[in-house]
Amino acid sequence: MFEVIRMLIVNMGLVIYVAMAAYVLAHNPKRPINRVFALFALTYGVGYFAFSLLLKGQTDSETALLLLRGRYVVGIFTPTAVLHLLTFYFPKQWVWLRRVLLGVAYLLTIVFVALVLGSSLIIESPFYFEGVERYAVNPGLLTPFYVGYTVTAVAAGLITLIVAYVHYSVPTLRRQIRSILFPTGLTLFFIGLGAIIIFTHNAFLAQFISLPFILPGIFYANAVLRYGSFTGRPIARRELYFAIISLVVMGCAVLPTIVIDRWLWEYTQIRQFVASNIVAVFLLIVFPAAQRWLLRQIDRRLAATSSSSQLVAARIGQALADVPDVNEMQQTLLRTLCETLGIDAGVVVEQQVGGDRETAVITYTYGQAIGSVGTVLPIPFIDQAHPYLLASVSPSDQIPLARQGVELIFPITHNDQQITMLVLGQKKNGKYYSQADMELCETLVEQMRMAVQIGQLQREQEAYLQAAYATAEKAKRLSEQVATLDAQSVTEPAAAVKPLTIQVLGVLAIHRDTFRVPDAAWGSEKAKAMLAYLIWKGTQGATREELATAIWTERSLEESANTFHVTLHNLRNVLEVNRGRRSRYIVYKQNRYYFDLQPGDVLDCDRFEQLCKQGTAESLDKAIALYRGDYMADMVWALPAEVEVKRRHLERLYENALRRRAQEADDQQQAEMLWQKLLVLIPVDTEANTALIQSYLTRGYIPQAQRQVQRWQQALQEMGIMPTPQIEAVWRQVPQ
Repeated sequence: MFEVIRMLIVNMGLVIYVAMAAYVLAHNPKRPINRVFALFALTYGVGYFAFSLLLKGQTDSETALLLLRGRYVVGIFTPTAVLHLLTFYFPKQWVWLRRVLLGVAYLLTIVFVALVLGSSLIIESPFYFEGVERYAVNPGLLTPFYVGYTVTAVAAGLITLIVAYVHYSVPTLRRQIRSILFPTGLTLFFIGLGAIIIFTHNAFLAQFISLPFILPGIFYANAVLRYGSFTGRPIARRELYFAIISLVVMGCAVLPTIVIDRWLWEYTQIRQFVASNIVAVFLLIVFPAAQRWLLRQIDRRLAATSSSSQLVAARIGQALADVPDVNEMQQTLLRTLCETLGIDAGVVVEQQVGGDRETAVITYTYGQAIGSVGTVLPIPFIDQAHPYLLASVSPSDQIPLARQGVELIFPITHNDQQITMLVLGQKKNGKYYSQADMELCETLVEQMRMAVQIGQLQREQEAYLQAAYATAEKAKRLSEQVATLDAQSVTEPAAAVKPLTIQVLGVLAIHRDTFRVPDAAWGSEKAKAMLAYLIWKGTQGATREELATAIWTERSLEESANTFHVTLHNLRNVLEVNRGRRSRYIVYKQNRYYFDLQPGDVLDCDRFEQLCKQGTAESLDKAIALYRGDYMADMVWALPAEVEVKRRHLERLYENALRRRAQEADDQQQAEMLWQKLLVLIPVDTEANTALIQSYLTRGYIPQAQRQVQRWQQALQEMGIMPTPQIEAVWRQVPQ
């Protein structure tokens, strides 16, 4: 009976380790940490199974020696894989030490493999335990060095985890480290137990040594399936229960095969668990497909009619009922998602494929913990085809994002032009994301993906219509010129003029009606820079020499003459698609160029100042919504240093509006959002930090209050400011 139980455990252990390797590689084979974890799981599982083949006394010594050598060759890679896996958690400044350790480890692995296969320096001969029918080895001359390396490699990895846990303060990272700390300690313990058997030939320990090695596999599997370690996505609880039950069922299915194996041992020359191994491998292969089919049947027959996905879909419909503008859909969906799951902050970011692959720009926000519109986030380009939890990324890649409270990254669109992603922060209750949470995210993200595609199609349609309209107008003018003998007497046809909205707060952009002029219409960034310079100069205007010197700093006036006129022509066409020979917006008189805003057009910085000057609650709210970022934020390179005066003036108006509305707000959540926006401008602002912490404490959000204290402390430290006694008194109000 003991033999049957032991054999069941051995087969279950093999299934767990091999299934973990397959699961991790299937989810993300591109990341190095995933490949190393798969190598570790395979060597652990195969070595564990190979050890079980040595547990019968009928095996002759030559066969036993061959199996021992094969088992040790596989086993030599296990401590190296453990060390390699855990060095991913080294602090970034230890990269050089990581390279040295891994170089030495793999070199020693190759040396030990050669010694095991080609000499008796590590395995001198098989040692057979008569009473318990088990095989071990008689240690060779270099066996202590081999055992010492194995213990040292795993111990070094364990110490690395402990150091990383102390070094990093990011909750998501510490959670993942905790999940693999205990099974690594178990691995070290059992390796030490095996060493005792080798050197003492302890028969009592030898009969149990194959059983405990399943325990690290169970804990590693829990880390992978529950926390999403290495895969980036946790498994649903029902799937975890199903997997456990399935393993038991598979173990029971192997029982009849053991009877067949016993018969083969007695009546044939076969001395291994052939039938059991064949059945175990078969079950392993068919298990994923059978699991998916059975789960679909369970969901179809037993799922409640009012599922959470249906409730979310209904909430989406209500949220979007009053949002006819596609450009507002992403903001509305983002807010709905964060409110539904209780997330403290979320943003939508765009990552240009042709540009920097490790950064993305925020386009929509909910809350201010992650950043404001226009902020650049350092997002690693890993595998954007699938959503992933940040805890699955190695610390060197995740630290900048994790410090901003990011936990989950979800792809929205992925095409040749750009990648759009949803970046979500931590949950307000402090819990980790579950499989159910990610399913709700998928429901909402699908709607957001449709909104993005509709917006892209509308912008493309607008660009095509504008181009077609411009072509038609050009053809009309040419036909009139051909029909008229006196070209000077041709009167330009009147055309319906659409009002412009020019955005200079944040990224410079032009909107005609509700459509944004596409970037391709500008021709080059120089045309946009010319407009920025003329808007800033206002009624003073600028000469051609002044514009050329500011925009083409690397060229002389003569070299930039032709380019100047081409750029000016492109700018005039952008501002007025169907213009005649004269431009109403870019006016040239008395050797100076001027930007002339037409009646009905809106310059957002002028509108912003007017709203701030009115000073009512409604006007201030509109002003805050209008402020999308610093004045001419993307045109700094084309404007002189004097523009900072204008930028600081507008920023001060925005700061005063935020402070006043936050002080007057009746809604506590609205006040928190306004204080958070103020802290983006002034991270060390005492009033905003204090108000935000007290608001969190009033609402019982202790983790949020603790994180706000950490952000405040970090901001003061980075600016070299010592906290005052009043500030420290506020910190002491937050429970530790």
